[in-house]
Amino acid sequence: MPLHATADIEEGNLVVRPVGIARFLSLRSKIVTPVRAITSVTTEPDFKAVRGEVRGARWGGSSFPGLVHAGRFGWKKPSFLLVGRHRPLVAVRSPGAQFELQLFYAEDPHGVARKIERAITRT
Repeated sequence: MPLHATADIEEGNLVVRPVGIARFLSLRSKIVTPVRAITSVTTEPDFKAVRGEVRGARWGGSSFPGLVHAGRFGWKKPSFLLVGRHRPLVAVRSPGAQFELQLFYAEDPHGVARKIERAITRT
């Protein structure tokens, strides 16, 4: 899978790591979010389903309209995006955290969402 990230729970934090070319495009090696800051996690059918939640211009990263959006978007309520076209993705919402919205592809988006949900319920 060319454009995706891994997601793990480490010491009470969600750690999202872009893989391969995604790391280069997003200008990030990892994003760390405290699990206690996460209010919801969902899987979405594609980027179009959540596009309205992303506000602001790109502040670091890459954007090729219609193909890929990777990096930080927005300033006051920043989002982290690692998305392309027509694939299910993971949506993590965490108001007040470094990124209030994280959208990324994973090899198993439903499995990643379940893993994060389990971590949220344990805190």
